Amino acid sequence: MPIEIFYLVIFALFLLFLLLGMHIHTVLLSIGVLGIIILEGLPTSQRSCKSNRIESLQVIR
Repeated sequence: MPIEIFYLVIFALFLLFLLLGMHIHTVLLSIGVLGIIILEGLPTSQRSCKSNRIESLQVIR
């Protein structure tokens, strides 16, 4: 799945949750959790930069 479609899906979910009248914090939290789940399902080539950034943050600590 191309990353542009991923952003479109998240934006559509954001609008849907807002239309349902949920609080903004609940919307952002649910989208964040959903985004993490989708990113974990992506192939490693697309998320290699993310894991490298996490490893560098752990080294800094």
